[in-house]
Amino acid sequence: MLTASSGRGARSAVFAGVVALVLAGCSTSEDSRVAPPTEASTSGLDVSPTLDRESGAIVFPGDRFDVTNAEAVLLAAASGYVVKDCINDHGISFSPPVDAWDPLYDVSSYFGVWTVPVAERFGFVSPMTSADMRANDVMVDGEPVPESTEPPAAWRSNDLDSEEAQAVVAACSSADGAARFDQLALTAGPWQAGLDSAFDAARQTQEWDDAVDEYRRCLSDKGIAPDPDDELAVVGQDLYAIDAEQISLALEVVGCKDDVMLVDRLAGLVSAFQAPVIDEYATDLVAYRASVDAVVAEARALLADHGVSL
Repeated sequence: MLTASSGRGARSAVFAGVVALVLAGCSTSEDSRVAPPTEASTSGLDVSPTLDRESGAIVFPGDRFDVTNAEAVLLAAASGYVVKDCINDHGISFSPPVDAWDPLYDVSSYFGVWTVPVAERFGFVSPMTSADMRANDVMVDGEPVPESTEPPAAWRSNDLDSEEAQAVVAACSSADGAARFDQLALTAGPWQAGLDSAFDAARQTQEWDDAVDEYRRCLSDKGIAPDPDDELAVVGQDLYAIDAEQISLALEVVGCKDDVMLVDRLAGLVSAFQAPVIDEYATDLVAYRASVDAVVAEARALLADHGVSL
């Protein structure tokens, strides 16, 4: 499994797990197929996906109400500074490192590599920083990524080594102020199960299979062998290597996805199944997002008071 630095791994692993469940597994029988919802949204909320071909991000309808990756990092930083102030009040020197969210990790891998800029830079490797490529043993032109010349951030000072200091850290880490920022990022409403199940429901449709079949025919017409075990992958792709051969193959794959509008169609199917959930919980979702905005603003102000901008 890929690892990620600076606490990114947990969130990335959740996304990877959802994708694996959606894209892997047994084929769906004709009897179990479902038709995607076709009714227009009744809530007036945007239930279409956003596909950003510049950044590589895909935003599904439910994502618009969730805590974003960048916001999760900001909230964690604010929590860290609440803990810092508490520890400092006990006469112990401590300053948490602050690591802004890298937009590379907003690039969607739900449907594999799907944009030219990402293919040209990473081939089939999930976009990540040089540090994370090194941690995941990614090879670039046959060589490991070199060590960074920048000094690592100091997570703690020598003042935290004593048992007394550790007791203070433990007490401060569970303080109400810190928990306010921590708990928000972990909150999931009753709508979450329905939003998550949209991926599996979309995969059970004839429309999904039709799009995938057209994509795989395009690959075959180019002399590229579709992976027999992964409907969106190809034989020869390497998730841990970036070189001219991998980039060339990735660009051909992206070309076929564009030719049949694969990602647009699959993302549209997922969004169609999320739409009824958005409509059912529209009032709750709008209220939840408002609460997220309020706490994010509070976190941003707290960090600004400490001279930190994220």
